[in-house]
Amino acid sequence: MKRAAYVMIACALAAASEVRAQAPGGRYAQALEAELSALGLSARCSAPSASAYDCTFPARSALDKQDLTAHAHYDDTTDTVYAYVTLLSIPANSPALPGVLRRAMELNWELLAAKLEWNAQTGELRISGLLHTDSNFDRRALRALVRALDRTIVRHYLQLSSLAAESGSAH
Repeated sequence: MKRAAYVMIACALAAASEVRAQAPGGRYAQALEAELSALGLSARCSAPSASAYDCTFPARSALDKQDLTAHAHYDDTTDTVYAYVTLLSIPANSPALPGVLRRAMELNWELLAAKLEWNAQTGELRISGLLHTDSNFDRRALRALVRALDRTIVRHYLQLSSLAAESGSAH
């Protein structure tokens, strides 16, 4: 009797694992898209693999006629949603870079739900946040993260872009 129960449990676990692997984009892909829609964001989403789901949507904070694009990348293997907005591009050889990075680090000290990060290879300065989905997909936490990124952009985008533009290096 015990052996039959173990076999049934093993089969159920194998079936659940197979269902998870077959869902395009992972188990929370559709929930991510639904929450972005519930926020009034017209997201374009796709599944680049069986365990990843990417959504892009206009950032609400289109400041100074800037078209900022927000991204949400869900990864079922790392159990995370990585949300980010590219704010500007500032090359490594820009004379304005030290001032921009200094201000970014000062802001990182104050920020709770987001962080500023710079890629030395591409020059991309972005604001990002991470949502863990290992135990569940917290819809309220995703909404809070998207709103926090938006509020941070409103507060700091113009200052960072003007620091970068001082030498004419921002794009």
